[in-house]
Amino acid sequence: MTSYKSLFPSKYLRAIDLDGSHVTVTIDRVDEDEWIGSGQDAEQKPTLYFSDDIQPLVLNKTNAAAIGDLHGEDFTKWGGKRVVLYPTRVQFRDKMVDAIRVREVAESQADEQKIPATAAADAGDEADAIF
Repeated sequence: MTSYKSLFPSKYLRAIDLDGSHVTVTIDRVDEDEWIGSGQDAEQKPTLYFSDDIQPLVLNKTNAAAIGDLHGEDFTKWGGKRVVLYPTRVQFRDKMVDAIRVREVAESQADEQKIPATAAADAGDEADAIF
């Protein structure tokens, strides 16, 4: 199935971009002052950037805590650390939504494929940006 969401490009990584796959990435840095949205809806959100050729991920508390558990609470030291991103469904307010979650890299996944550079993105799907 091809989702309509793939028709709307975004600079941020979303669950649909993972195409159902678990993807190993290397963290480059966390920017604390990325502005998400526009006008009165604009909010400052921490954003996770990768050394790999994929979009950055807007960081939520759940994923920040998962990375903190793996690599320490000091996010300024996360650069060069590897994690696995994977798509899942989660409860968000009163409905189930697609989301990205983070887990540890298993030894057997050291050579796991990365997201294709042509992966589609979707602007405006706040649930994916949050999760």
